[in-house]
Amino acid sequence: MITEIPMSQIKYKLLINPQQSQWKTQIFYFIAIFLIISTVCTWIGILILKIFYVQTLEELNQEEKTLAGTWLHKAQMYTISMKENHNTNKNINIDREWQSSNSTEKIIVCYYTVPKTFNPMQDLSPLQIDPHICTHIIVGFASIINCTVDMGLNTRFYEEVVNLKKNNSKLKVMFSIGGSNEFNSGFPEMVKNHANRKRFIRSVLNVTKRFKFDGLDLDWEFPAWFEPKEKQKIHFVQLLHEIRKEFDHRSEKLILSVAAAAPQAIIDQSYNVPGLAE
Repeated sequence: MITEIPMSQIKYKLLINPQQSQWKTQIFYFIAIFLIISTVCTWIGILILKIFYVQTLEELNQEEKTLAGTWLHKAQMYTISMKENHNTNKNINIDREWQSSNSTEKIIVCYYTVPKTFNPMQDLSPLQIDPHICTHIIVGFASIINCTVDMGLNTRFYEEVVNLKKNNSKLKVMFSIGGSNEFNSGFPEMVKNHANRKRFIRSVLNVTKRFKFDGLDLDWEFPAWFEPKEKQKIHFVQLLHEIRKEFDHRSEKLILSVAAAAPQAIIDQSYNVPGLAE
């Protein structure tokens, strides 16, 4: 007589295909570990980016504060100088005896700024300039890199302005170095010693010869202005003296001019006026 045992059958059914059960468990553990690792890596990445962002933001804020402080200092000095000029100019008698009695012609100096990217619809082409409007055209702005003149990429604009002299033999064309972009002007490093100034002057002479310029205009805004340094005022005078000396040794008469500031505060801080006058 055969007797059936239901409980044993249930046990056997539970043990059917044990390998399939292990395989599913392994996949589950793999996915779980992968998700945990991904989550941890993501949070670590976010934390690193956050730290980097905060540090970068602090650096930018510090630069902005420094720049803002510099321009605020400039604005304050401009304001003070304007008030001083207003109060003192009432009682000033201007002596014009220094003007040469032989100079009867007007001198009209015009600046032409070389466009970084020329747009014929917006920018003035040198070919559109009337060569008889100005007596002098100053083309700018070149910069100073490694104590030498850097004319930039758009040198054809300098050449085209110089070519205007073909239509007006009396026209003088000069080039200017500097401009309002004083952060990259390179003046402070160039003027600090005789060797640097000599290197700069040699490059100036090369540029005037190459482009057939009639002279040089220095537009340093401004010596000893951002960091009050008495030596920069002296070095600037030395630079002009050395340039003038080299210009006088040339067969062609080269012109030297300076774009100087008028406010009294800048004059007091940036210029040695008696030295410049010499």
